[in-house]
Amino acid sequence: RQLRTYESALENVDDMVCVLDGDGTVTYATTPFAAWLGVPKDRVVGRPLTNSLDVAGNTENRGDGTITDTIASLSRDEEAASTLVDVTVEPAVAGDATGTEGAPDSDSDDSEIDNRTRRGELRLSSLADGSGGAVASLVDTTDLHRTRTELTRERDRFNRLFERLPDPVIEVVHEADDTVVQSINPAFESQFGYEAATVRGRSIAELDLRYDT
Repeated sequence: RQLRTYESALENVDDMVCVLDGDGTVTYATTPFAAWLGVPKDRVVGRPLTNSLDVAGNTENRGDGTITDTIASLSRDEEAASTLVDVTVEPAVAGDATGTEGAPDSDSDDSEIDNRTRRGELRLSSLADGSGGAVASLVDTTDLHRTRTELTRERDRFNRLFERLPDPVIEVVHEADDTVVQSINPAFESQFGYEAATVRGRSIAELDLRYDT
């Protein structure tokens, strides 16, 4: 009765949660969790979680091994409260979990299928009942990953421009009581005779930036 009450409570919130046995098979999943995976709920419960996650190529485990290995590690280590695993769901993987050859079953609810690449952070915590299983809570990090990817691309574009500018350019960081050199471009090195490695982290006030006349 307590289990049914707990499951009922979870179904009335938006938390993405599932319960796994020691082999990594899903024994319970909330509807939001299944929706994030991109498959109907009845295609998640009773199957290994790795069927719905692209574990082999796109999961970065912050420990060692697969999700199943992580569950076993949590069971062995009584001091380990939880472990975080970065996971990715590719559209093709979601399709494989709903039917054959990437096509959803004819009786599937297509409204539950989301064919976007999704990234998430899965927190695995061992169950206290001694069963060797774990409860997994999921946080979507798709937008965060996209933002970081775009920032990296913008930084790469800036670096390429920075290196190619014919004029001497210096990149600085404004701190509370000083302005510190972050980097200089090749034109700056040529003009003032400094090397990037030797000026990085130094106060800009320490540099002699007078042009020769």
